[in-house]
Amino acid sequence: MAKAVGEDAAVSVRDGLGRQSLGVAVLALAMAVAVFPSLSLGVLATFLFDDLGITRTQLGIAVASVSAVAAATSIWLGGIADRRGGRLTLLAVFVLAALAIAGYAAAPTYLALLGATIFGGLCQGVSNPASNRLVMENFPPKRRGLITGIKQAGEMVALVLCGALLPVGALAIGWRGALALASLVPAFAIVLVLVGVPARRGPEYRATDPREAGPISAQVRWLAGHALLMGLSGGAISAYLPLYAHESVGLSIIAAGQVVALIGVVAIVGRVLWGHFAGRSESSIDPLIAISVLAAGGAIAMGAASWFGPAMLVAGAIVWGASQLSYGSVSMLAAMNASTHQNAGRASGVVLVGFSLGLMSGPPLFGGSVDLTGSYAPGFIGVIADLASATTLVLLWRRHDRRLVASRIARRS
Repeated sequence: MAKAVGEDAAVSVRDGLGRQSLGVAVLALAMAVAVFPSLSLGVLATFLFDDLGITRTQLGIAVASVSAVAAATSIWLGGIADRRGGRLTLLAVFVLAALAIAGYAAAPTYLALLGATIFGGLCQGVSNPASNRLVMENFPPKRRGLITGIKQAGEMVALVLCGALLPVGALAIGWRGALALASLVPAFAIVLVLVGVPARRGPEYRATDPREAGPISAQVRWLAGHALLMGLSGGAISAYLPLYAHESVGLSIIAAGQVVALIGVVAIVGRVLWGHFAGRSESSIDPLIAISVLAAGGAIAMGAASWFGPAMLVAGAIVWGASQLSYGSVSMLAAMNASTHQNAGRASGVVLVGFSLGLMSGPPLFGGSVDLTGSYAPGFIGVIADLASATTLVLLWRRHDRRLVASRIARRS
C-alpha cells in the first residue's frame, strides 16, 4: 500500500511539472503571437510596397498604429487582467492575434490593413499584463526571473520565425498565403490555454477590487519613462532593419530576413540570461544601464554597415539582439518587482504604455527621415541619441534612489 501511495505521489509530481512546463510554453507563445502583427509588417515590407502601393512612411504609420492602440488600452486591459485573472485575458491574446493576422492576409487596401492593426494593438496591449499576472499567480518570487526571461523570449522566437520563414513563404505562396497559415497558430493556442494554464489559485490571487489595488509606485513611473525611450529606438530598427539591409547594405531579401532571424536567436538566449541575472540582482537599475549602453553600441555598428558592409551589420545585429531586444525580460520583471499581486496588471500596463508610445513614434520618424533625405544615416543618428538619453535617465534614477535611501537612513539615526 505504501508503495502504491508513493507511486501516486510520483505521478502527481510529474503531472504537476508537466502542466507547469506546458503553462510556461503557452506564456512564451502568447508573447510570440502578440508581437507578430507588428514584426510581420517590417519583414514583408517589400511585398506590401509592390502589392498595396504604399510608401515607407505609410508602412511606419501601420506599424505605429499597432503600438498606438496598445498604448491607449494597456492600462485598461491591465485592470481587466487584475480583476478577471490572467487565464481569461490570455485567451483574449490568442483570439485577437488570430483576427489581426487573418485581417492582414485578407486586406485588399492599405486602409483595410490599418483596420486590422487595431486587433494587433489590442493583442499587444493585453499580452504583458495577462502573462505577468499569470507569472505572479503561479510562481514564487525566486523563480520569476527565469520564468519571465523564458516568457519574454517568445517574442524573439516570433522574430526568428518572421525573419527566416515569412520571406520564403511569401515568395513561395504569396505574402497573403503565408500570413493565412500563420493565423492558424494562435487559433491552435486557444486549446493549449484551456489545457495547460491553471485557473487562479487561493485567496491571495482572487479577483482584485479596483479600490484595493493601491497606487502605482514611483519605480514603475521611472521604468515607464525608460521604456518609452527604449521603445522609440527598438520600434524604428525593428520596422526598417530588413529594408535597410536590402537597400543600403546590399543584401538579398532572403539574407536580410536571415539577419533579423539572427537577432532573434541571440535575443532568445539573451532574454533568458538577462531575466535570470536580473532576478538575482538586488536592483533592476544596473541591468537596465548595461542594456542601454550595449544597445547604443549595436546601433552604431549597424548604422556603419552601409559603409563597412555586411560583416559590420552582423556584428551590430548580434549586440542589438543581446541588448535592446533582450530588454523585455528585465523591464517586465522590474514591473512585477515594483508592484503587488493586486496591481501587477496595471503596473505592467503603465510600463507598456511608455514602451508602446516609443514603438508608435519610432517607425514613422525613422521612415519619414529616409523618405525626406534619401538616406538611413539621420535615422540611425536619432536612434543613437535616443539610447544615450535612455542611459542618462537610468543613471538619474539610480542617483534619485540612492539619495532617497540616504535620506531614510539619516531620519532613522
